[in-house]
Amino acid sequence: MDLKGAEIRKFKEMGRIINDNSNKQHPLKVPHYQRPYKWAPENVEKLITDWFNHEENSDYFCGSIVTVIHTDQPHDLIDGQQRFTTLFLANFVSFMTLRSLVLATLKYQGYAMRFITLYDEMLDSLQHVILLDSDDSSPTSLSSLSNIKNRIIDELSNGNLDAAIEIFNKYFSMAEIRSLLHHKTLNLQYDRSSFNTSLVKVMCALDINLENEK
Repeated sequence: MDLKGAEIRKFKEMGRIINDNSNKQHPLKVPHYQRPYKWAPENVEKLITDWFNHEENSDYFCGSIVTVIHTDQPHDLIDGQQRFTTLFLANFVSFMTLRSLVLATLKYQGYAMRFITLYDEMLDSLQHVILLDSDDSSPTSLSSLSNIKNRIIDELSNGNLDAAIEIFNKYFSMAEIRSLLHHKTLNLQYDRSSFNTSLVKVMCALDINLENEK
C-alpha cells in the first residue's frame, strides 16, 4: 500500500487524491468487509448537534477519515464510515431543504438576493451528494446547473414568474431528483448492491415541502 499522507480537507473533497492538482473527485465506497451502518439516533443527534454548535464562522473538524486510493475507481472508505454516512445523508437533507426554500422564495418573493444565495447553497449541498458531470455541456454539470439560475433570473427580471418556476421544476422536481439518485453516481457507495439499493430507496423517500411557508 502506498501511503500518500494526510491533510485536512472539506467534506466534498474527500474523494480527491492528495497532491493531485487535477481536483478530480472520486466517490467513496464502503468495502464488503466493513460493518453496515450501525449508528443509533442518539449518535446521529450528538454529531449533528455538535456540528451546529461549534464556533461560528469556523470549520468543523469531525475526526479522521481513512481511505484506500484506486486511481480510476471509487476509493475504499476503511475508517470513519459511520460519521461519513451520517454527514452524507445530512447534506442530502440540507439539499432537499434548500430546494424547497428556493421554490418557496420564487413563489412568494420573486426576484431577490435571497433566491440567488439559496440557489448557490443548494448546488453546494448537491455536490456533497452526487458526482456532477465534468462535461460542461451536460445538463447535470455544475456549470449547466449554475446557468439555470441565470435563466430563472432573466425570467424574473421580465416579470415571468410562472416561467421561472417552470424552469426550476424542470430540473429540480422530485421526479428529476429521484432520477438523479437512480442514474447518477452518488459520492457514497457500497460493495453490496443491496446496500446501495437501500440507500437510494431511503433518499428517494425524503420530500421536504416548505411551499406554504412565507
